[in-house]
Amino acid sequence: MFNKTIDNLIFEDIEWLIQNSVTEDQRLEYKREVWGNSEANKKEMLKDIVSMANRYGGYIIIGVVEGDKGEAVGLKNIPEAEARRDEILSSVFANTQPRLQSVKIRIISKDETTIMIISVPNSFKKPHMITFSGINQFWVRHDRQKMPMSIDEIQESIINTIDLTKNIDLFFNKRNKG
Repeated sequence: MFNKTIDNLIFEDIEWLIQNSVTEDQRLEYKREVWGNSEANKKEMLKDIVSMANRYGGYIIIGVVEGDKGEAVGLKNIPEAEARRDEILSSVFANTQPRLQSVKIRIISKDETTIMIISVPNSFKKPHMITFSGINQFWVRHDRQKMPMSIDEIQESIINTIDLTKNIDLFFNKRNKG
């Protein structure tokens, strides 16, 4: 599944996850249903997405039921998926700094079941902060868990971003001179 872009994922890819009992990890998370509209639920949604962006990126698949060990075991229809997609994207764009603009959400359906796939980029502008309802927090994903970033993780993230930017600049400068 990770060899495909979100635009190329099909419903059968999600069914394959269930047939093979694929377990959540740092780059894959399952949600039975869309986060609610309460302030606490919006914070939780932002933590889920930002923590993934601050690590390696990955997919959050909404409409997949998970078992006790985090394995995919079934599907659940997501009603009003298009409206909910727009709400999620608006909240992510409005409540993250630097803004997570390359988050994508794809809705796919088969028979009577609609699911949502959120593609969270491996961001090159790390670390991202949640700026919602008076909180200013950095979150990161560790295995299947999310937690606040430590000072060391924030520093490492900034240094890695600076190093990446320098390497890109060096590459283009060498290329332009050649």
